[in-house]
Amino acid sequence: MHALRMTVTIPETRRLEITIPPGLPSGPAEIIVLTGAGIATEGARTRALGADTFSEIAAWRKSRGTWRLREELDRTLEEERSGWADGG
Repeated sequence: MHALRMTVTIPETRRLEITIPPGLPSGPAEIIVLTGAGIATEGARTRALGADTFSEIAAWRKSRGTWRLREELDRTLEEERSGWADGG
């Protein structure tokens, strides 16, 4: 399933023309029109949620310190696994 989200202003003529980006396949599609005051606030909520998520990721990365090389991670995992009891 593909989705395309656009914010438009409906003109007085009530006529819209949509150009679909090349990445979407041709064929049958469903178009849904949402209107009302909640539309703008929904976009703001989505942006705020995204910003919060990125802030959490940044804080997590900061708490983890610097990134480690794959070889170092593999070595750490191997050391951990060697300490496990057999059959565990």
